Amino acid sequence: MELEEELGRARDELASATRQREEGEAEQRLADALLQRSFGVREHAEDQLERLTFRKISLWQHAATYLLYFVMLMNVFVTTFGISGSVHGSVFGGAVVHLSTGSSTLAPSTTGLTQSSATSTTTSVSGLLSNVTSSSAD
Repeated sequence: MELEEELGRARDELASATRQREEGEAEQRLADALLQRSFGVREHAEDQLERLTFRKISLWQHAATYLLYFVMLMNVFVTTFGISGSVHGSVFGGAVVHLSTGSSTLAPSTTGLTQSSATSTTTSVSGLLSNVTSSSAD
């Protein structure tokens, strides 16, 4: 009888140990699954942050590129039409010199110059032209 009791206790201990081992393995699998899920969530959050950062950077790069295109286009207009801040380089006003007669007339000015400064500019342009024509005649 004593052997049967000891055998029963050993079987109960074996069943208890087997149950504890199975519970431990289940807890380990649960911990591994939670760890994998947390890694996946963290990677997903990092990917979203990376995409957002890339969008912001590419937005600024595109803005800078289009600004550069605009500046280059304005440069083409300025160089093509000779538009500048000076009276001599402006298409829209200033002195108009007639080379055939050597006289000058004042075109309608949109530059905001006073009549006296425009006249002095016209006179200096005429003087320069007369110097050029007289030196080329020599």
